Amino acid sequence: MKFPKEKIYLSLAILLIVLITVVIPYFAKGWLVAETGKLEILPFWGVIIAIGLARKWRHIRKVALAAFALPMAFSLFMLLQNPGEWGFYFWAFSNALLLFILWSGTMKAYFEKNQNHVSGASINL
Repeated sequence: MKFPKEKIYLSLAILLIVLITVVIPYFAKGWLVAETGKLEILPFWGVIIAIGLARKWRHIRKVALAAFALPMAFSLFMLLQNPGEWGFYFWAFSNALLLFILWSGTMKAYFEKNQNHVSGASINL
C-alpha cells in the first residue's frame, strides 16, 4: 500500500508537534532544565495546532509556522548558551525538522488545495 506524500508529511508534523509540546516538557524535562525547573512549550496551543493540521483548518499551516518559530529561536539560543547539553540538540533538530516540513511545497500545496470553495457563501459580482 502506498501512502500519499502529503499524508506522510502531515503525520510527521503532528507527531513532532506532540513530541515538542507534550512529550519533551512532561516526560523528558530533565533533558532541558533541572528537575526542579519548569518547562512549558505551547502547552495548550500545540495541541490545538495539531488538531487544526489534522482537520486541515484554513491558515493553520501559517499559524504553526509562526508559533513554532519562537521555540526554534529559543532552542538555538539555549544551544549556544549550553553547548554540552544534548537535549538542546534534540530539541533544536526536532523544531527545525517541523519547520522544514511545514515550509515544504508539499504541505503548502496540500493546505491550499480546495481552499477556495471551503469558505462558505460567496458573492460573485
